[in-house]
Amino acid sequence: MPVTKLPVTVLALTLWLCDLSGACAGVVAPSQSDSKDQSSKAILHMAKELSETADAFNYRPVRAYTVEPDEWDTDARRPLLLRHVYYTLFSREPESLLDLGPMHRGVSSKRVSAVILLFKDAESAGKELLALRKKLEGDIGAEVVRDDENGFEVRAVLRSHVAVRRGAKVILFETDKQVETMSDMATKLGQAS
Repeated sequence: MPVTKLPVTVLALTLWLCDLSGACAGVVAPSQSDSKDQSSKAILHMAKELSETADAFNYRPVRAYTVEPDEWDTDARRPLLLRHVYYTLFSREPESLLDLGPMHRGVSSKRVSAVILLFKDAESAGKELLALRKKLEGDIGAEVVRDDENGFEVRAVLRSHVAVRRGAKVILFETDKQVETMSDMATKLGQAS
């Protein structure tokens, strides 16, 4: 085979394989791209609502990064979720701010953890919240304050939890000391829907 035909043959074969796999030039199948765009927009919208609600209570939301093990990134839960994002809400009250140095400016002793969950469908969200509520009922001194199709509130001795649900979209709150504030934030988020 002459040397000039080899590069043309390799180029043609490469283009043909790329066309089959859709991997060349960053091509992504439209359905994958559309679903990722939709889930990103939904997460951003939920994060904006969370931020506005936190701001109304004089809390500052900070995107948190997961620590291992990530309870929402398991083999059992991965098929149910499109995306999930962690936030920590820090109080802006001056007396609650901790002096931890310049890298940790704004960190407060009053905080609420939040997880934004985007399930594949409303049915999966409902089933997973039911299972989570039943699990939380086993905590020390647990008391179910509210439980309906839009979420739940479970208060316990060590940690209290609130879930706000709108179809397949869920925001979970968790705190040890800011129970009333967390409950009020969840109520405000629930009313905004």
